[in-house]
Amino acid sequence: MLKEHSFTSYVINECDDVKVTLKQLSSQHKNNLLDFNLLEVFTYAKSYNGCELIDDVDLFFHNRDNILDSRFEFFQKYNIEVVNKKQNKFLFYFHTDKLFSKIFLTFQAGFVFNKSDFGDMCEIIRKTKVLNKILLINEKEEQEALLDFLESLDYPLQEDIKYILATGVNLIPSFEGEFEYKYPNLQSTKFQTILKDDVICVYKKPFNGNPGRNLRGEYIVPELSNKNLWHCVRYDKNTIGVVEYPYEIYYVALFGGILKEKDDYFWIESTIETNEVSFKTTGNLVGSINSGTTINITEKDSLKEALGQGTKMQASKVNIHGNVARNAEVCGKEVFIGGFTHRDSYVYADNANISVHKGFARGDTIKIDRLEAGIVEGRLVEVKEMYGGRIYADEIIIDTLYSNAFCYATKRISITSMKKGENKFFISAIYSPLAKERYEELLERKNSSFSKCRELVKELKLKSTELIKLERIANETRNTLIRHKNAKTKPPAYLLKKFEEYHNMMVNLKQLKGKIDSLNKIHKESSRELSELDREIYDSYVEVDSGWVGYNEVRFNFYSIDKELMLIPKPSQPSKIIYNKDTQELLMIDKGYV
Repeated sequence: MLKEHSFTSYVINECDDVKVTLKQLSSQHKNNLLDFNLLEVFTYAKSYNGCELIDDVDLFFHNRDNILDSRFEFFQKYNIEVVNKKQNKFLFYFHTDKLFSKIFLTFQAGFVFNKSDFGDMCEIIRKTKVLNKILLINEKEEQEALLDFLESLDYPLQEDIKYILATGVNLIPSFEGEFEYKYPNLQSTKFQTILKDDVICVYKKPFNGNPGRNLRGEYIVPELSNKNLWHCVRYDKNTIGVVEYPYEIYYVALFGGILKEKDDYFWIESTIETNEVSFKTTGNLVGSINSGTTINITEKDSLKEALGQGTKMQASKVNIHGNVARNAEVCGKEVFIGGFTHRDSYVYADNANISVHKGFARGDTIKIDRLEAGIVEGRLVEVKEMYGGRIYADEIIIDTLYSNAFCYATKRISITSMKKGENKFFISAIYSPLAKERYEELLERKNSSFSKCRELVKELKLKSTELIKLERIANETRNTLIRHKNAKTKPPAYLLKKFEEYHNMMVNLKQLKGKIDSLNKIHKESSRELSELDREIYDSYVEVDSGWVGYNEVRFNFYSIDKELMLIPKPSQPSKIIYNKDTQELLMIDKGYV
């Protein structure tokens, strides 16, 4: 292959097929990197009487009767300069339908539009049209509409966006009926959840098109569709509904559940039941939490795993009657686990009931029969028996506590019976998941506003110094402009430009001060809210109904004053520990004492 600089560009006049020409030249010169510049376009009308050159193209094609006159076929020839190919830097591509009735531009995710590049973009579009023998007509209106569209988008694009660049005149292709399935791989999965009103499939009705002129200048009479080839979906009318439109039929879910299909028959179930879930049997069962679906795993054998190692399960309601294995994950609005959870398992639920918990669980209300060194995060956590482990919650309620427990709460820790010591209890405004989330949000807002404010203050000082230096010149310019105004004479353009630049600097400086004031306000408000967090634990407490046993520690941590208060209660001391905001110390009181 020859290098790019070895090819000498030259001009070809009245080329009628640029694509074929470039292909021939590429073969002749052994250079696959050839491109062309469009120099001139000639438009012809072909009829039974021969070909005629159209002089005023815009005027001719603005007459609709000329376009729809079926006696004519229009085509173009081009004067081109063949050159080496340049790299296309734009993230978009050009495509048409089969009859060339429409041109589409698809702008890809990541595309960024700069108005300075619009001319180059339009040139690429023109050349692509030429390569596909698409007529270059009405280009001004087409480019103005494209520019308006591109300026209306937010960049960079987050997803592909399709734009109709041009359409033929009156031409509508015929269409044979076809289905568009929204879940094409349904047979390959055993668990496909669907929400109420979700579209399962769309049937596009067949219809006969309309004759007209395509974008290549050809007059097209579409073939007639076979309207007798009518299809329908077989479905359960109790779970799937039909919405019919003039050209389409939508098959939609009447309620959320599990979408099933067999022999082209569709239905929706609310519950799926299986003996076990593992990679050997079902694989992962992951559906929408909001679908209203229920999964029941019936394996109860304590020596087996109902939810296998590494598998994931997600549904509205999950009932696992047996054990959850290592690295397994369960997500749902309601979760029931009748066996134990492995120490490396994960449970996420609004409400969870777990028999024996050794892994990690997070949710709103979590109830556990026996906690064995597991970790729990929630709003309300209730445990019948606790053998070590960590709990982070607004409220913690424990029936029977043994040893090596770490309890972190925002509002209260209540224990009915303590059997052994060596436990630690912590109260703070930022220990529960929701409180911690709010704390981190406030802290981020405070630190971010301070950091941005500091940068803008530096910028303000620099611009203020620059403005002070220009003030004398600006005053002189202002006075000169006033003299011209009074004398009713036109001032020199450079004076107007100089004063406009000074005015813009003043406006920018004012906007900068406004941003700094806004950031200062955010910083102060965030700091105030952070300092008030501690108020949430003024009424918090730790209590043990049966009395203290062995060695235990109780700590109240305060954020705003960076202070920790600690007590080591003895067995003979009162069972309840509170904070006295007047004396700023921890007090031990008997239960029921106010």
